Amino acid sequence: MRTRRDQVQAYRFVTRRIVSALLSGDPETNNLPMRRLGLAVFGSAMAAAIVLAGAGVYGLVTKRSSPLEPNTLVVERETGATYVFVDDLLYPTLNYTSARLILDEADPQVRTMSQASIQDRPRGPMVGIVGAPDDLPGQKSLVGLPWSVCNTPNPTDSRQSTTRLVVNQELAGGVALADRAVLITNNRQLYLLTNNTRMQITGGAAAMTALKMASVRPVEVGPQLLNAIPVGPRVREPGIAGNKEPSRLRVGPGPARVGQVFRSAGQHYVLTRIGLAPIGEITALLLLRDGGVVKEITPQQAGQALSQERLEDEGMPQRLPEVQPAVAGSTSICATYRDGTAGSSRTTIEVFDQTPPELTPSAPGSIEVRQSTRDAVQTAQRVVMPGGKGALVQAMPGSGGGSGGAPGATVYLVTSQGVRYPLGTRDGDAVTALGYGGVTPLGLPASVLALVPTGPTLQRSDALRYFAPGSAPSPARSNATPTARPSQPPSPSGTPSPAGSSATGSPATPTARPPQSGQPVPSTTPQPTVTAG
Repeated sequence: MRTRRDQVQAYRFVTRRIVSALLSGDPETNNLPMRRLGLAVFGSAMAAAIVLAGAGVYGLVTKRSSPLEPNTLVVERETGATYVFVDDLLYPTLNYTSARLILDEADPQVRTMSQASIQDRPRGPMVGIVGAPDDLPGQKSLVGLPWSVCNTPNPTDSRQSTTRLVVNQELAGGVALADRAVLITNNRQLYLLTNNTRMQITGGAAAMTALKMASVRPVEVGPQLLNAIPVGPRVREPGIAGNKEPSRLRVGPGPARVGQVFRSAGQHYVLTRIGLAPIGEITALLLLRDGGVVKEITPQQAGQALSQERLEDEGMPQRLPEVQPAVAGSTSICATYRDGTAGSSRTTIEVFDQTPPELTPSAPGSIEVRQSTRDAVQTAQRVVMPGGKGALVQAMPGSGGGSGGAPGATVYLVTSQGVRYPLGTRDGDAVTALGYGGVTPLGLPASVLALVPTGPTLQRSDALRYFAPGSAPSPARSNATPTARPSQPPSPSGTPSPAGSSATGSPATPTARPPQSGQPVPSTTPQPTVTAG
């Protein structure tokens, strides 16, 4: 009987004959069919290793690296420093955004290289925009509505509050104000928030008593929230010519006087020199604050003396709204700008009994910001936006009712650091150069957009300027060549440094000599020439 060993040897013999027949066509050969293939693979691998080793040794000896294509953005692997390679020179840039603007390409060539591979390459002077962002959100990271401007009270001092701007987040726990009202105050001025508008109350304590709000404690808010809410009609006593003088018109039984308040079928009227002018309940209460009473008349009597005169501002509510109670020190008020119907947008006012988690300082994406010298109004104290996100926005006309920005309005890039950067068009389109070509900017009311602190203008002409540390020149020396002066670095809050370019495109202190033909021209350094790809 055959042993196990004999069976295995017989199986291997038959298998080798089959393989030899398939690979070499000769089942009787004594040479292993895979031996030549194995030797060939081994020899090729050894030859490749020798070639690569020789190339590495040559690179170490000659200190040369792979060639760089013109108009390349170079990122240093060890430090993250950025350069632009132009005219066989490496120009250090202050930030990644400046490098993108200089190259002026929607999708530039980017190479990550080690310090050793670029240490011996010729360098140009540093270029770029002071205060420009070092990271740019991609198109897929751009966010939209809603945008909420929120007034958060100080729990220990009801007279103090802070303003938060929350981007692309819905706040839970709020109640829409709708046709109800909440009483607020800013700088000793009272406002009534209702119907998603703010109505200024004039007349002092007498007006508050007439409106049955003498016992209502107003909520202290900042001017930022007021600016974000559309302006409504003013709550005021209308001026009536000839007030309190006897009227020549007969309205109902008995004599009448100018300024007298009448009511018919639930509608209030005030008598003027030419007839009865319809008014709402709020105006009627203000006219009656000196102790007058409402005189009831029939619809027929009202119709006989009715005039087309209008004494109230457009949008004045016909009924005194119910005042929602608010607790000073705990009630938060938000004006949220969100998508409406039929592609339009709208502002809604929401009231929160307790501060939402998104408005606390420890909320994810909450960045403390400070107003810069470029801002004309007070900005928010904090901007809440998810990390790595951004927004491409544009101011829209009026208080906002459409979905896009105003034609020709400046486009802004808002980063997660809570700063908005105007995108300029001088010597190149910054929108395209930064990779946002084809993106429709989000339309926002100018009052909401102004709450984000403004950074320097991002445009190619400013990015091409040399950054030469030194003292700023005297203004009297108009013919001297000015140099840029480095300012203090931006604070961790995300507030841009005043240095760099202004929002209008002109450089703020420090200044730099304007480039000629779109390029910086130093006296001793060759001029870089960037070819738009």
